[in-house]
Amino acid sequence: MILSLAAAFLSPLAIYGTYWHHIITEPLRWWPLIAIFRLAKPSSIWADRFYNEPKMQLARQRYPTANPVPRSLRKEAIRNLRAIDRGDYSVLAQQAKESEHSKIQEIIAEGPENIGATIDAWSEDPNRRPLAQTLLDAALEPYFLLQLAMFANKKVNAHVTIKKWRDAGLTLPAEGTPEFFPYDDEPSTPKA
Repeated sequence: MILSLAAAFLSPLAIYGTYWHHIITEPLRWWPLIAIFRLAKPSSIWADRFYNEPKMQLARQRYPTANPVPRSLRKEAIRNLRAIDRGDYSVLAQQAKESEHSKIQEIIAEGPENIGATIDAWSEDPNRRPLAQTLLDAALEPYFLLQLAMFANKKVNAHVTIKKWRDAGLTLPAEGTPEFFPYDDEPSTPKA
């Protein structure tokens, strides 16, 4: 705005055959060519649409104080806040359920040692017992109960840990089922 006012006042003045507004505005003509080589801020619409992850990392390094949250997530957060303002709290429950599910999948991916220890810790906390039950149910597909109890606390017998979980209120598979221990202790006898 300041440059346009200066150009308007100086345009009728010619000094050595050059009008002053050309001196002021000529460099601005080249600005778009310079701007195309610069990185956009990571929170801009341009970066959201056109930058892949390596280029977005460069933009985050170039602009460390820019908002690191992508625009799509910010829009979703605003939608969720508006829903909460209307009194619709189902959005919070859905987000909590999704985060719990992803957390359980991460724990299962880490293996039976971490699963057993996590179930053991969560079963002691009354607020986390439903999560412990959900984790146990999800972990019984790739693993069995005796295996998880064995890794939960290596200082005590696995049956002591199973009794502790049962006393905490967890629903456990019955002894003798494949979910408890899939291998048969009795030698198989061939039928004649």
